[in-house]
Amino acid sequence: MKKPSFIVEDYIPVNKFSRTGHARPDTLWIDMHWTGNGGQSAYGVREYFAGLAGQDSDDDERDIYAGSNFVIDYAEDITLEIIPVHEVSYTAGGKMYTDWARDMMTHNFTSNAPTTMDEYGWHGHTPNWLCVSIEMCHPDDTGKFFGVTLGMAAQVCAWLISFYNLVGTSTIITHHLITGKLCPKWWVERPRELDIFRQQVSAVMELNE
Repeated sequence: MKKPSFIVEDYIPVNKFSRTGHARPDTLWIDMHWTGNGGQSAYGVREYFAGLAGQDSDDDERDIYAGSNFVIDYAEDITLEIIPVHEVSYTAGGKMYTDWARDMMTHNFTSNAPTTMDEYGWHGHTPNWLCVSIEMCHPDDTGKFFGVTLGMAAQVCAWLISFYNLVGTSTIITHHLITGKLCPKWWVERPRELDIFRQQVSAVMELNE
């Protein structure tokens, strides 16, 4: 399956807070998120993540580490790839992880041990090192996703499953499944909606066989 034509590559600069520049050694899951605040555009979210680079790690303010490989708009037919698909993004790390995450991702990727480098490259120990991430925009604080967003998200997920040779739509997971965070809110509160979305992805995959 070809990369969807509506994906626009608009990378944020490499920096310590929102784009590591480290290559993911393996990709096993597609990690889905909502943007939290309603009414944000894909470009607005991109600028927020890019702006995190301006933080001063030596001041007294709490540093924020965040980013995403993709941001899907809710009003326009556009998806931004703001961190290259093969790079680690700060999306699914946390102080605590669910039983599912500890079982499926193992201690090696849920220990939060410091990132290290050896002759084979960089190695991290959070779920971010196994997941490609997608942020989905939404018009209001209910977090409900609408047609244009779901349509693009289904095509992006279908392409990623093909690109990484993942084992079907069960590899589409939520931030909530990893850390217990209410993200994406609409799907956490309505699990059936996530099931329907996975069916939508399956339909896209069948059309592209």
